[in-house]
Amino acid sequence: MSDEAKTSQNPSPLGEIEHGPSKMELFFEKNLKLILGAVLLIAILVAAMIIMRQVKSDQQRQAGEALVAAEDSASYREVAKNHAGTPAALSAQLLLADQLWTEGQEEESLKTLRTLIAEHGDSPAANQARYALATSLLAQGKADEAKSLFEELIANDEAKAYHANSLIALGDIAKAAGNDDAAKSYYNRKLDDYQGYAVQNLAVTRLNLVGVDAPEKVAPPEPPAPTPATDTPAPVSPPVQIPVAPAETETETETETETEAQSESAESSPEDDTLPTEEETNETPSDASQPSVDE
Repeated sequence: MSDEAKTSQNPSPLGEIEHGPSKMELFFEKNLKLILGAVLLIAILVAAMIIMRQVKSDQQRQAGEALVAAEDSASYREVAKNHAGTPAALSAQLLLADQLWTEGQEEESLKTLRTLIAEHGDSPAANQARYALATSLLAQGKADEAKSLFEELIANDEAKAYHANSLIALGDIAKAAGNDDAAKSYYNRKLDDYQGYAVQNLAVTRLNLVGVDAPEKVAPPEPPAPTPATDTPAPVSPPVQIPVAPAETETETETETETEAQSESAESSPEDDTLPTEEETNETPSDASQPSVDE
């Protein structure tokens, strides 16, 4: 048999099949401890996240309950101190500032708001504190500090809820300073850019009042001076006597009543000539009624 025939009958294999472990198996076998450690670490991290989230939720719930139960400045301070880091603590600081302002402790109220702003930056609570601080300063007549805070709020897109009111406040500050053009600009900006927000009618009213002089305040007239007292007593007029009609006695009243009753009975009785008298009743029958002797 030729060599070519032998070759055609026994073809050579295209490739050899390895029957040993694969590379993946070798990798897992070599790094099994590392893989198990990584899986265990991931499981621990996931469990820790779940536990932390649950603990945080419980803390927020407890802080919210404490905030609802708070009623005065002392209790608001306790919520802010004992539940620091929760949204309820920030709300407690805002309520504390409002309570202090109501109690007349204005500087302490402003200090509380400034502390919240410094510690929490651009958080929603800090923006609310900026607006409260600006309005409080404006109430104290500190227009320059209030204007700076209102402008910060307008420049912050995260504080859009306070833009409309801040523009009206800035318009009021400009109008009070005699800058009518700037006041109109603020009011018109509120009307054009924040139409869907509240206080739209208020902006229209303020805009219409720009350039209108406020009415002058007139002092009320002084009351007349009291008449000096004298030693001579004032004449006293005699008392007026009112005549009183004598009261009717019970006897006279009864007599009048009996008289009226008798008159009424006399009017209602028939006439006297219609009744037979006693003599007519006792008369004997006439002769015509008896039989005659002749008969």
